[in-house]
Amino acid sequence: DPRVLTSVANALGQIQSPRSVSLLERLCHHADEDVAKAALDALGNLEVNGFQPSKQILAFANHANPQLRVSLLRVLRAIRHPKTVGIGRKALVDRDETVRFEAIMTLHAIGIPDLQGEVGKILASASAKTKKRMLQALSISSPDTMAMVAALLDDHDESVREEAVRALAKSGTSA
Repeated sequence: DPRVLTSVANALGQIQSPRSVSLLERLCHHADEDVAKAALDALGNLEVNGFQPSKQILAFANHANPQLRVSLLRVLRAIRHPKTVGIGRKALVDRDETVRFEAIMTLHAIGIPDLQGEVGKILASASAKTKKRMLQALSISSPDTMAMVAALLDDHDESVREEAVRALAKSGTSA
């Protein structure tokens, strides 16, 4: 039953046992995408020293389901895998807006400093919902991201402009 396996994956992610890794990696390849997503999310929550995902796990970067691509980015961000930068940069041009957002958050979290131009392009075509999510995330970021936030003060959507003001205020930067 996929619901049971999803619960198992969630529980394995919470118990923090190195022995969970092999089972979670197997569950990542389950036919039910909810089970696979729960297993990927659980791998991202594990604090197992030295965990390195297999090539089959890294292949989720090309999966048809955007939720699985997002989960992979979260795993890579959590473990700071050597391929995180390459996979994250590729995801910046993903067809799915949520994947692009997660790529920005992943690359920013691991300290990639030169994202301003790429973020600007993504924000220019993003929905108001994604712009606001990104503003909330960037408002706790470093001062170099505040130029990206300030650029949204002129957005056509009033709620985005309001969120930009809140983000700048939260960061201590004046509008």
